[in-house]
Amino acid sequence: MSNEWLTCLLTCYSGIGTRVLKILISDVLGNLQGQS
Repeated sequence: MSNEWLTCLLTCYSGIGTRVLKILISDVLGNLQGQS
């Protein structure tokens, strides 16, 4: 049931979601590289 909900969200907001994920991932990677 939760999988269907996540799939619906991913389908409905795939464009925005991908952009946000890319920003979050790049931010996290930047923090990890800054700490190490």
